[in-house]
Amino acid sequence: MLKFDEHSLMLLCLLIFWGEGFICYRVIKEKQTKINSIVSIVIGIILFVTFQIVKNVGDIRPLSESENLFLKIEMGIILIIFIYQVIFEVRWNNDHISDFSIEEGLDSLPVGIAVFATDNGMPILVNSIADRISMELFGNTLINGINFNLKYHEYIKGCEEELLKMDDHLYMMTEKKFFIDDTEYMELLFYDVKDVHDINEKINSDNKLLEQLNERLRTLNRRINDLSVETELINIKAKVHDDLGEALTITRKYLKEDDSLISKDKLFVLWMDRLDFMKSVSESKKNDEYEKLFAAASDVGVNIIVNGELPDKQPAKQICSMAIHECLTNTIRHAKGDKVFVETHFSEDNKYIIKISNNGYPPLGKINESGGLGNLRAIVEMAGANMDISTENGFLLTICIYF
Repeated sequence: MLKFDEHSLMLLCLLIFWGEGFICYRVIKEKQTKINSIVSIVIGIILFVTFQIVKNVGDIRPLSESENLFLKIEMGIILIIFIYQVIFEVRWNNDHISDFSIEEGLDSLPVGIAVFATDNGMPILVNSIADRISMELFGNTLINGINFNLKYHEYIKGCEEELLKMDDHLYMMTEKKFFIDDTEYMELLFYDVKDVHDINEKINSDNKLLEQLNERLRTLNRRINDLSVETELINIKAKVHDDLGEALTITRKYLKEDDSLISKDKLFVLWMDRLDFMKSVSESKKNDEYEKLFAAASDVGVNIIVNGELPDKQPAKQICSMAIHECLTNTIRHAKGDKVFVETHFSEDNKYIIKISNNGYPPLGKINESGGLGNLRAIVEMAGANMDISTENGFLLTICIYF
């Protein structure tokens, strides 16, 4: 019967024997030095012989103390050599790229990879992510690349934005064909775009919020401008009312009391002054900013050509007149032109577009928005509108006003 020590020796032989077999396989596959594989084979043979000796002798008679001591020393030496081999193998793997390290690296990538031949669909490379996607969707590993690709495209058509949602990931697939030794292969890559998708969703949400805030600001600016106009009208009406009241009071006093201090001439001058004021108010409504601009342009020999309707409501009217005035000034001073073209139209999304150009010399470089153009941009943006200047095909000023 085998004793406990003999059983322990046999078990240790088997464990080291299996370990040596795995190390030998790795050494040969990774093409390490021949001495390593020879050492593994020799130790494997010694272990096999030792195992047989312990088993066969132990079945016949108990091992003597000297034999037991010899076997223990032998196994101790082999165990030390085995530990050294394991340490060497670990260090070698850390310093060298092997088939195993490449496979582990591909599996640890955050991108799913599947490469297969386009003629028969035979996969030559499938990492863990691509294999897991196949298991989750179709219940089997990726065996045939052509069938997998067709099924995947059918499945993804029903997904939102054609992105595959799986666990906490959102995958986007790309395809690429390439050749190796005249054989065509297809490469499928599965990118996890969840972070990018979430950022885009947040940006879209923030843009909608900003658009709402801009709309509220534009509405507020329109109301402020309307209030300013109404305030100015009220002030004019109040002045007309006061002046007429004063003239009527003086006239009444003259007619009833025959005041010697009030002569007909003074009364006539008083009424003419009041009438002139009301006439000036009436003419100011007719001769607004546009007529003044056209008259000023004509005086300096520049023709303003308008295609479309000029806005007549504030703040669009003020912005448009200021823009035409600034472009008129720049046409004379810098472009040396004699025509200013103004094109206006309404867009479908309630935008009033104003485009102003000229027939003068194009700008030599980038325009520095200082002075008049800088002030114009400030007023445009304060009103909640947009302004853009292009110099690619000559000077072009574009203003977009929201209604």
